[in-house]
Amino acid sequence: MNALYFHILLILFNAWLTYFSCQVGSLDVNDIDIQCVESERDALLHFKESISVDNCGLLNDWGDSKECCQWRGIRCNNQSGHVISLKLRGFVSGDSGYESCLEGTLSASLLDLKYLKYLDLSFNNFGGQLPKFIGSLDSLEYLNLSNAGFGGVIPQEIGNLSRLTSLDLNDLNMRVASLGWLSRLRLLRVLDLSGVDLSVATNTWLFIVNNLPSLRKLHLDGCGLSLSSPSSPLSYNNSSTTLGVLSLSDNNFNDTSIFEWLLNLNGLETNLIYLDLSYNEMFGNDLEFSERAMKRLDNLCSLQILDLSSTNLNYKFSNIVQSFSSCPHKSLVSLRLSQNQIWGLIPDNIGSFSSLRELDVGDNQLNGSITQAIGELTMLESLDLSSNSLTGTFTNAHLSNLSKLQELRLSDNIEVVVNVDSNWIPPFQLNTVGLRSCKVGPNFPRWLLTQKNLLWIDISTASISDTIPVTFWKSSLG
Repeated sequence: MNALYFHILLILFNAWLTYFSCQVGSLDVNDIDIQCVESERDALLHFKESISVDNCGLLNDWGDSKECCQWRGIRCNNQSGHVISLKLRGFVSGDSGYESCLEGTLSASLLDLKYLKYLDLSFNNFGGQLPKFIGSLDSLEYLNLSNAGFGGVIPQEIGNLSRLTSLDLNDLNMRVASLGWLSRLRLLRVLDLSGVDLSVATNTWLFIVNNLPSLRKLHLDGCGLSLSSPSSPLSYNNSSTTLGVLSLSDNNFNDTSIFEWLLNLNGLETNLIYLDLSYNEMFGNDLEFSERAMKRLDNLCSLQILDLSSTNLNYKFSNIVQSFSSCPHKSLVSLRLSQNQIWGLIPDNIGSFSSLRELDVGDNQLNGSITQAIGELTMLESLDLSSNSLTGTFTNAHLSNLSKLQELRLSDNIEVVVNVDSNWIPPFQLNTVGLRSCKVGPNFPRWLLTQKNLLWIDISTASISDTIPVTFWKSSLG
């Protein structure tokens, strides 16, 4: 009996010991005393010496204690003590874009951090060429040097980082001499080269992207990309993709080739949740192709965000809505179609998209009255119907269920009458109101007096001949 009792105690002790070991293995470095590796501590101090300006005090505590694992931005392996993460991201600021916390040069002492897996030095100002030695940090899995002040040509040595799963070099000051190095990063799941000049890669970029088997997120906005006739045809046979996010806005796609490639990939139906092809004159006002492409959208039932703004899309709006209506879950969260030639009525079935938070069809050719089904979009935060040819009366019945609404833009629909009850209290607080050139007056719309968060408002040429209440200036914009 005693032996059995002892055996049970031994099992429980071993179970507890295993649990405790697992818990210790998952503890944050700040919770346990980790011995800093001396050579890596020296390497970090050399890095600090190469920084001439630290506007944000990111490195203030570096050197204060022997344990570099406790320094700001540093994370170590909680068993070996090796530095595995260096995160010194500059602070993003509002109107000025960002504040560059660190200024100086990038020290090659980083090469002594042989176990470094995560490096984020984004939104700083190092200046000069991106150093080639970055390609020798061969343990890296995550690299973010976006908006870090580098310029010139991205070194092809980046292609040596074969373990990378995420690469962000988003910057307006860099370019590539070729893109061949990218084909060696076979484990990439996230790639952002937005703003980088890729124009010399016109004939190769799509082949390379097509052969990154794990790619999940791709951002190539404003890269000067186009699709010239390739030396050999791009095969769609057995093409598949894991792409969930694809953003190719503001490039030089002036025909429908990119759309043809996209719609021939297998796997988009279940994977793609974000698609941005805005600011590419790709449709060329081609009604026939617009119709063919939009009909394919009914297969993209996982899509949550679609941006086709300023693409010369010429199609009937009700048909676009119908394309997504066939999806059982109606997962669409954001639909941006501004600055196109989209025409027709706003259909009643728009109200069935219960997840929609943003609807932007401004600057198109919509006509007819604004359906009250808009009021069924209870998650809506932003509504832009401005600069169309809409008519009819817009009342509080359109708005009474939109408790999350923050932006309302109806400007330049000169036949729209905005007739909201003067004693109506909206369920929302707007920060943006655009009613320019609508028929709002003659009385000042008193429901605006309830809006305390307004940052921007335009009610010019809206037939208002009334005096603006003093309380409006104090409560709304004061």
